[in-house]
This record gives sequence, C-alpha cells and structure tokens, in this order.
Amino acid sequence: MNSLYYLPCKLFEHTQSESKSSFVRREGFTNWKKVGESLSEHENSLNHKNCFCSLKNLEASLEKRGFDKDLKDEIEMEESHRKAVLQSIFDVILHVATQGSPLRGSNETLDFSDPRCGKFLNTIELVSHYHPPLREHILRHTKGQVTYFSSKIQNEFLKIISNKIREQIMEEAEEAKYYAMMFNCTPDVSHLEQISQVLRYVRVVGNVPEITERFIDFFIVRDKTGVAFSEEILKKIEQEGLDIKNCRGQSYDNGANMAGIYQEIQARISKRNPLAKFVPRAAHTLDMARVNAATAVYEVAGYFRTVNCLYTYFSASTNRWEVLLKYSPLALRKESDTRWSSRREAVTVVHKHLDKIVEALNHLALDAVSSPETKSGAVSLLKSIQTFEFVAFTCFWQKTFKKIDIVSKMLQKEDITIDVACNLLKGLIAQIKDCRDPSFKDEEAKIFLKKNVKIIKKFKLALLQVNDRIEAELKRRFQCQSMQKVNDIFGFLSPKQLTTLDTKTLREKATTLANLYRDDLDKDELSVEIESFKYSVIGSYNFAGNE
Repeated sequence: MNSLYYLPCKLFEHTQSESKSSFVRREGFTNWKKVGESLSEHENSLNHKNCFCSLKNLEASLEKRGFDKDLKDEIEMEESHRKAVLQSIFDVILHVATQGSPLRGSNETLDFSDPRCGKFLNTIELVSHYHPPLREHILRHTKGQVTYFSSKIQNEFLKIISNKIREQIMEEAEEAKYYAMMFNCTPDVSHLEQISQVLRYVRVVGNVPEITERFIDFFIVRDKTGVAFSEEILKKIEQEGLDIKNCRGQSYDNGANMAGIYQEIQARISKRNPLAKFVPRAAHTLDMARVNAATAVYEVAGYFRTVNCLYTYFSASTNRWEVLLKYSPLALRKESDTRWSSRREAVTVVHKHLDKIVEALNHLALDAVSSPETKSGAVSLLKSIQTFEFVAFTCFWQKTFKKIDIVSKMLQKEDITIDVACNLLKGLIAQIKDCRDPSFKDEEAKIFLKKNVKIIKKFKLALLQVNDRIEAELKRRFQCQSMQKVNDIFGFLSPKQLTTLDTKTLREKATTLANLYRDDLDKDELSVEIESFKYSVIGSYNFAGNE
C-alpha cells in the first residue's frame, strides 16, 4: 500500500471526538514529502497521547487479569509440561542406547505392567514413579492421543542424537585436520555385508594431546570387490566432509579383499593419497592367522571338530555335565565364531584334564542307568581322543596358542609402539619357524596314554603343514614389509629409540620424515625439535625414576 499508520491511534480512534488524522484514515498517510513535519505534529497532538496511553493501559491489564491472560498461562503450563515429558523420554532413550540395549520388546501396546514391552517402556514406567510430569502424562493417555512413546518417536530421537554426535566428531576431526581411517567388514544377522567406519585423530584436551578413536557408522556394501570397496569408502569420506588428502593412515580387517597390494582397497586409496600409509591391525590379524591355520589342514580341522564335540556331548545333558564336573575341576569350553581366544581356552582345558575327561566318558559308557545314546556317544568320543594324533595335537596347539596368545595380549596394549609390535611379530615368526621339527617327548604322551607311541610319517607331515601354514599366514597377513616400512619412518619417535639413538642418526631420520611430509613439516625445525624432545624424554624418565 505504501502508506503510513500509527497503531495506537488506529486501534483507539473511536474513543476520540475530533476529526481523524491522516495516520488513522483508511488510505493512511501518503504525503511522503512532508512526513517529518506531519509525524512531529501528530505525535504532539492530544489525540495521539490519549490513544497511546489507552494501548499501554490495555497491555498492563492483560498482564494481570482477563481471559487472554488465563489462556496464555494455560498454554505456557502445557508447553512446560510437554517439555519436561520430552526431556525425560530423551534421557531414557539416551540411557538405554548408551548401554547398547534394545529399546523395544515384543509388546508395544503401552501396557507397562507387561515385562515384554521392552527396556524403554519399562524404564519409562520406573522413572514415572519419581517424575510427576511423566506420571501425569501416562495417566492422561487415552486412545488416539499423542504419547511420544511410539517406535517412530524413538527412532526420531535416536536420529537426532546420532546426528548431533556425528557433527561433534566431524568438528573434532576438522580441527585436528589429519586423521586415520579404519574399516572392518562383517556380515550381519540378515546376511548382508556391513562395513564399520572408525576415525582416529589427535585432539587437544586441556593443553594435553590425546589420541582419539571414534566410531562413525555402519554401511552396507553389496559388491565385494576391491574396486567397489574403495569407491564406497571414498564416497563415505566425501559425505562426511573430510578431505582424503588429509588422511595419514588406513587400516582394514585384513580379509582377502581388504588388504591386497595392487587391485585392492589400500593400494587404490594410496594412489589418491600416497601419505595414507597402510598399517595392519596387529591383534585382530594375528587371531585371524591363528584361525585360518587351524582349519587349513584336514587332520587339524578334524581335531578341533572333536574338541567341539566334547563340549557338545557333555552340555547336551545336565546329568553328563554333572559327571564331568565330578571328575574334572574345569568345565569344557565352547569355540566361538567371534571370540578367537575361545579356541585356546577349549584346548587348554583338554590339555590339563584329558585324563579326567577320559574317566568321565568311561563312567558314562559303563553306567547302567545311562541311555543308549549317552553310552554310544561316550564310546565314540573315547575312540577319538585316545589316539596319539589327538594327544600330540593337543600338546602342539597348547604350546602354539600360548606363544601366539602372549604376543596377542601385548599387541592389544594401548601404549604399544610400532617398533615393539614389529619386534614381537618377528620374534613370533622366528619361534614358529624353530618349531618345524615335530619332536614331541614321549613323556608328554605318557601322561595321557600311559604308553610309548612313535611318530608316523603321515602325522609328521600334517604337523609340518600346520607349522608352515601358520608361518605363511603371519607373513602374508601382516605384510611385514609394509609394517616394517612404517616402522622405518616413524619408529625413531618411540621412547626407546628416541633415547638410545645418537644425535646424528636422529637428525637423519627427522630429515627423511620431513622430506616425506614436505607440506606438513619443516626439516630444519623438526631436526632441532627432535633433539630437544630427546632430552626432555630422558629428563622425564630420570624424574620418574627418582620418584
């Protein structure tokens, strides 16, 4: 309209007896050339002052009483109530999700007395005992009203939480600038291949640098080739707003399609960014090497099937389990598909108490009250475990698993450095290589069999195959050259090498590192800082020793 009005005068013009001003007329004030003079004249008029005072009196009265004030108070109370309810629901969802527990149960009819309604509704019901707004909200509920308890609302809250956490992680990663990425591939319960994504970076917390690992997401990959994996990973990194040029490390689960050299994923990403160094995941890879070597040879696979059959046989009946515990102080262990150390635990129990297990099986085989199925199962297992092959394999795997387990536990320490990890793996490979001669002492077999048995050629060949397979798996999966290259670049920064290497060698290694990362480091400054840092580390060690 391009007109000017005075709101107080427009609202209360009917209370004034004098002629209407142009500021309250229907067409409004339009003489813009005289707007300054007209505004001053109108504001000083008695009509304007009276209308302005009437507006202020109305506002004051609405604040103290009246239908509008009551309605406003009621709306504010309802708003406050619903905010409190939503806050409590949010806290419950966050609490249950933090524990990694499922929110929903088999019954979602809001029957809080039903234990099948799930952890979310159960926790809501518990919190309502101490939260009046939530208790009132539940009591108010009738069919057709909004409850905020549905699975849709739960998923919406979880989405909000996950987006907020993801934003915070990405902010930390962007602030750190450089990062390493880790991806692990595994099938889910629906038999779809899923990849988990983890970022690793350094952030400063209270002026102290802290290495941080953050889980980001699961995403599904249907094409299981190195090309498809690399494209999915690069796409995911781009979606997160990260620059692949700032990636300084990559690590995978070391599957056949995850850790190849040329056509596989790490080589393809290295082409995009040569500074994204590939480092095998030591502890996980060591367990995978152990598992694959244990199933590569037919005789060995049969041995572990027998070990598993022992557990299956005794655990199938409470009576059999009681007989086993009567003779053996330790119960048999079951192998797990996801917990690699379970295989070592199963072998350890058999190694320590094989004679007791034999006694328990004899008891079940000769017991008059045992069922035919129990007797036949016991006799079959006795035939399988009372052989030299089974006993010798038990001794062999007990020793081998013990060596691997020691190294595996060391590799899982948070403060392990890459030079120590390389030395541990080299030592383990040397130990495995030295064990190629399968010369078992007869005394070990006598413990279980009470007789001397000669090693036959077929069995000796099986042991050699197993030993060679373990050694080959370790070398292939760890790609010792790749891991050693990373150690050659960064190993001098570990406390042991930093405090023992001479100044000249440290300067040479610092120069090599700076030349490799020429866009990130200055070789002259780094050489000086490394030398200074060396004596700071020595001083801190001496101070700690004096304490």
